[in-house]
Amino acid sequence: GAAGLPQSALGQPITPPTMLSRPNHPGQHVALTLSTPSPLEPRSIRVWTPAGFDPQRPYQVLMAHDGQNLFDPGFSYGGVPWGLDHTLQRLLKAGRIGQVVVIGVPNSSKRFEEYAPEDPLRALSPEWWRLAYGARSGAPATSEFPGLANRYLAYLFERVLPESLRALSLHMPEAGVSLMGSSMGGLISLYGLCKYPSLVRQAACLSTHWPMTVNTSLLTNPGQASVAVAQSYRDWLESHLPQAGRHRIYMDHGTLNLDSLYAPHQQQVDAIFKRKGYRASQDWSTRVFEGTDHNETAWAARLEIPMEFLFAV
Repeated sequence: GAAGLPQSALGQPITPPTMLSRPNHPGQHVALTLSTPSPLEPRSIRVWTPAGFDPQRPYQVLMAHDGQNLFDPGFSYGGVPWGLDHTLQRLLKAGRIGQVVVIGVPNSSKRFEEYAPEDPLRALSPEWWRLAYGARSGAPATSEFPGLANRYLAYLFERVLPESLRALSLHMPEAGVSLMGSSMGGLISLYGLCKYPSLVRQAACLSTHWPMTVNTSLLTNPGQASVAVAQSYRDWLESHLPQAGRHRIYMDHGTLNLDSLYAPHQQQVDAIFKRKGYRASQDWSTRVFEGTDHNETAWAARLEIPMEFLFAV
């Protein structure tokens, strides 16, 4: 089986991959339907291979969260896709990056529960994790601990990754795979690297949502609870960020709307990276994009920068 992946993961896919017709897009788009372990919701996986794909050659693998936003205007949030296939193909053609395939994993209706780093939030008092997992309206979570991030990551690495590689007849890259996401997707990308450091070599975290909540009352009225929620991830990173030298991590944020909240958090995270011996612009990069917002249009516009940081030849 693929190196480092459990044998049990390599069962037959539920249905064969479907080649998608995308005449105005470079490369080949493939849809993959896998069984999904409860309590996660099923979703169709989107795999992209660049023009001239040849499984005999080595490829880096980029797994991207919010996969429905990557390629197609019809499915993406707000109707604006990231245009990831166009960006990667352009960089490939210019010889600025190495060969890479993309596995796009759409979010579910439980996006926050799947993407919010579970172990740090679990370490909080119930009063505070209920607020963190609360509704946008400010109503706290009422059920038992709702975190799904650990199960989501297990699904990615035990099912989605091996099945997608098998559908493409590719081997697991020796150096490991890369994760990418924006906002909450940035949180889970870094969390995934820390939880699976032998499988994940790189992460791109765009407009990372460091406050770790969508509860408007915590976002707009910072107090003891909101400070504790954000601090829980930094405390966790202090002890779980892998040793410097083997990993590359890209982080960024804009300055408008939600992104206007991120600078003080990002500076504290950068300080952790420095203390851990990560070398700026070599092992990790943090960029600030003045005047940019928290949306697909902004992320699409700067996508070349993280892609080149991760995949430069």
